[in-house]
This record gives sequence, C-alpha cells and structure tokens, in this order.
Amino acid sequence: MIKKIIKHRKSRLKNRFASKKSQVIRIKQSCADDDFNGVFTSDHLINKSGFVDFCFIGKYRGHEVVFNACITTADSDYYEALESNAFDDIPYPDEIPMIFSNKRTTEQEEVISNHYREHSEYIMRKLANREVTIPAWKVTLEHHYKFGIGLHIRINKPYIEIEDINQFIADFKKKSIRVFEDKESEFINKNAEELGVKLADGDIFIRWERGSPDIAQLNI
Repeated sequence: MIKKIIKHRKSRLKNRFASKKSQVIRIKQSCADDDFNGVFTSDHLINKSGFVDFCFIGKYRGHEVVFNACITTADSDYYEALESNAFDDIPYPDEIPMIFSNKRTTEQEEVISNHYREHSEYIMRKLANREVTIPAWKVTLEHHYKFGIGLHIRINKPYIEIEDINQFIADFKKKSIRVFEDKESEFINKNAEELGVKLADGDIFIRWERGSPDIAQLNI
C-alpha cells in the first residue's frame, strides 16, 4: 500500500513538472511573438496604465519558471487599501441582495444608497486624517499558483510604462525579491487632494481623477 502511495506521488510530481515545463515553453513563445522585445508577454494595452498583468521567464531555486506578475502603482494600491478598510468596517446591509437594482425594492435601494455614501465618506475621513500608510515600493512572491510563481509588484510612479516593466524584470533577475531593498524606507500616505480623489457632485461614489479618465478607470 505504501509503495502504491509513493508511486502515485512520484507520478503526480512528474506530471506537474511536465505541465510546468510546457508552460515555460508556451510563455517563451508568447514573449517571442509579442512586441516587447522578447522580454515579457501581456494581454494588456500598456499605455500609462495603473495596473498591468504580464508574464516572463526567470530562474527560481535553480529552475526556469513562469513568473505570473501584476504591477500596480502605489497610488492605486493605496486607494485599494482605503476601500478594503471601508468594506471591513462598514458591513454590507443584511438581507439585501447584491444583484441588479431592478431586483430590489425602493426601500432597499435607499438603504444601499446610504450604505455606499457612508462608504465613500468613510474613505474621505481616512484620507483627511492620513490614517492609512503603505510601502511605496514592494514585491511579493506567491507560491499557490498552479503554474509558476506569482508576483505582485508595486512601484511609486503616477502610471506604468513598458520601460518600467523591462527595468523591473532586469533588476529582479539580478536581485530577486531584494529588488527594492534600497527603497524600503519609502512609504505613501496621502490626503484626498494629493491622491486626486473627490466625492462626485450628486453621486454616492468617490471619483479618482488623477490623470485622464482612462487612467483613473484602470487604476480603480
């Protein structure tokens, strides 16, 4: 029985390794086909964006692996941290469906409207009091991906360009997760004006108006 279990584990590991190897080959081909000088591959249009998913091939513990990466700006992560605080501290109203508004009663719609207004005002108070602080530069490894290694990268720039991704990959291949060790003391802590956030007139949602509307939409 034990021999069967060991044989099964070896077979499973072998299949997993073969799958990872084929994934490396596939991503290498995608990098070669994409217009990013063979360095990485991405399905995103990278045009002064606040968020970009991309993949590249690198070494991890002596093996070639796919790095499934997501690069964001410090501003967009900061806004997301504020929203996360709001969702944690202001629970969604009980027994009100989180579905399209035409499925809710007028009374339920009013409750939801008040909920989101409270949510937005909460974020504005956090900004005014500077209650949230996050590292301005950060790289985090994630090991639970089915294929390869996950990466979340935060850079302290207004937006992301192709050169930012190329530079990160070059530095990461030299320094690994120590890539931002010279910037570990930099943190972001902004008020509404500095972040470019304001409550929209007659609306229940906060609008982030940094840069063009397209950039703001990508950031959020």
